[in-house]
Amino acid sequence: MRVIAHRGFSGRYAENTEPAFRAALAVGADAVECDVQCTADGVWVLFHDRSLRRKVGLSGRVPDRRWDDLRGRLVRVRRRTPAPLMTLTDLAERLPPTEVFVEVKVLPGRPYDRSQIEGLVRILAEHPEHAWRVITADRPTLDRLRQVAPDVPRGLVVFPWSEAEEVDRPGDWEYLFIHRRLYRWVRRRLPAWVRAGRRVVCYTVNRPSELKRYRTDGLYGIETDWPDRFQTGGGMQDA
Repeated sequence: MRVIAHRGFSGRYAENTEPAFRAALAVGADAVECDVQCTADGVWVLFHDRSLRRKVGLSGRVPDRRWDDLRGRLVRVRRRTPAPLMTLTDLAERLPPTEVFVEVKVLPGRPYDRSQIEGLVRILAEHPEHAWRVITADRPTLDRLRQVAPDVPRGLVVFPWSEAEEVDRPGDWEYLFIHRRLYRWVRRRLPAWVRAGRRVVCYTVNRPSELKRYRTDGLYGIETDWPDRFQTGGGMQDA
């Protein structure tokens, strides 16, 4: 079972920054997960929140800004050392070969068009040394990704407030990210998903005492803020 570092080693370092990703791999994480949003000039930036205010100190949102507005800005998270914002290209160039889950964050009323998705796919294609998987909670984005790059592994993210039936809706994707609060309600569906070829990941799991249950259930992996708390193993798997 894979241990996936949620926004890097986000329990100890500023999330979605180079120190967080490097630290995650240093403590043995099998894979990393990052959040991405696209700027007004087409640069894919690693950032989670809807607003830039809380963590970067700027007004507005990533899609409203150009990369020059954001370059060099520090991500500030409570009790963590600030670190610069980075782009998806930065991550691809600076990390050793690893499995990377790229979560596309889609803000309300701001869907990404085909050219933006093509830009994302181009970055992945330029760095085949990584095992890329693109995940999102936005089904239209998954459909657009399938049209642009059908060979890129895709996954659906299901939020804790989602209806359990949401995961049963038809969809052409391989990975399924289920929040731990929803997991117990959908656990009985797991055997059918595995038979259908789905790889299930539970997030965000920070207590090692929970690991036995997930391993017994045959999950592909767990996503955690604290990768150092879990015994990892397995090495990078092929796409």
